Amino acid sequence: MVKMNIQKIRFALIHLSVLFIIFSFVSIAFAQLGGGTVRNTGSSNCPAGQLCNPIGTQTLGDLINKITSAAMKIGIPIATFFIIWSGLKFVMARGNETEVTAAKTMFWWTIIGTAVLLAANVLSSTLGTTIRQVFN
Repeated sequence: MVKMNIQKIRFALIHLSVLFIIFSFVSIAFAQLGGGTVRNTGSSNCPAGQLCNPIGTQTLGDLINKITSAAMKIGIPIATFFIIWSGLKFVMARGNETEVTAAKTMFWWTIIGTAVLLAANVLSSTLGTTIRQVFN
């Protein structure tokens, strides 16, 4: 009977976590619209029938900063989810040594992945600033 309740709780937690992730991405997407209007991010003087820059960046550094910024916006909620998930795995392990080891491994790989994500963002912004100062 207790095992059946744990399975129901695990099932509910998984589905609630997935719904939370889905709805947090939806709120990010709606926040980007800026009041329901879509703005042109490329050049405003693009004549009809010509291929124009849809990204809105003029330099490689700006493009890399946009990519790392997007990676941060996507990666931080995913990292948060996996930190919470590893915590739940610790609780659900209930002293079972193999499950505790699996939860520790999951937690540390999540922390390492988050550190790599943050380091990439810091490195790209630092290098971009340095390159702009040297070449300007």
